[in-house]
Parts: sequence; C-alpha cells; structure tokens
Amino acid sequence: MSFQDLKHMYENPRAHKDWKAALQANAGIYRIVDMSSGEIYIGSAYGNEGLWGRWSNYAKNGHGGNKLLKPRDPNNFQWSVVRTVSRSMSERDVI
Repeated sequence: MSFQDLKHMYENPRAHKDWKAALQANAGIYRIVDMSSGEIYIGSAYGNEGLWGRWSNYAKNGHGGNKLLKPRDPNNFQWSVVRTVSRSMSERDVI
C-alpha cells in the first residue's frame, strides 16, 4: 500500500475496521520499498498492537522514527506484509 493509503487507513480506522483488526491481531515482518530507488527496508512488528501499532507510526510521519527512512520522501514508499506471526511470539523471535 502507498503512503497515502496508509495515512488514510490510519486516519479513518472505522472505515477500515477489517484492515485494522487483521493488522492488530498479528505481529510480523513487513517490507517498505522506495519506489524511486528500488531500495528495500525489511522491518518487524511485535507487541500489543502488532502490525497496526508499528504501521501507525509510519502513517503519522512517513518514517516511523527510523533514521534510515527520515531523509527519504514517504510518498515514494510502498508497504507490504511479508509474513504474519502470532503476537505472543517474543520480540527476539519475531526479529
């Protein structure tokens, strides 16, 4: 999904309740592709809000606090889920 799609989903969670529920129910591995350069960032999401919690951080500012992504234009990013895992998995195991 694009940055605009991600922001829209985050800003309108009731309209996207199925997406929110699915992302919140799972921890996992995700990929961000900078479509302008083809570079790929692989990240992990764990904790109480799973992928929803992590992706919410990206929706707020485009970089989610990641120093490697801060200088880049988030409008060039595309997010995708690589693999979902149980939220009960330890942080170490998810990473």
